Amino acid sequence: MDARSNSADPGRQAAHVMLDAVSVWDADATDETNSRATELALARLNEVGAITATINDATDELDLDASHLLGGVMVLVQQLVSDLAACSGQEREQVIAVMREAMDTNL
Repeated sequence: MDARSNSADPGRQAAHVMLDAVSVWDADATDETNSRATELALARLNEVGAITATINDATDELDLDASHLLGGVMVLVQQLVSDLAACSGQEREQVIAVMREAMDTNL
């Protein structure tokens, strides 16, 4: 079996789920419609094992592990930054600075 088709690859699958969430966004739709579509896409994060939760029976502490999600998102962001830099003729650092400014403005 090809490693890319391995269903035990939650980081890669998490990155695909994030792309799915981006792809369902419609600038002409209502916020409610976009919210529902995005929630539906992101619900797959549980299905692919991108986030796991365990409870320590002795202490009743909840442990959340999002390392697969974060790993997949890091690979995705690295690729997007590299592609943006290549397309725009800017250095990666310039692209990252522009993205930081956009996050500070939009979030």
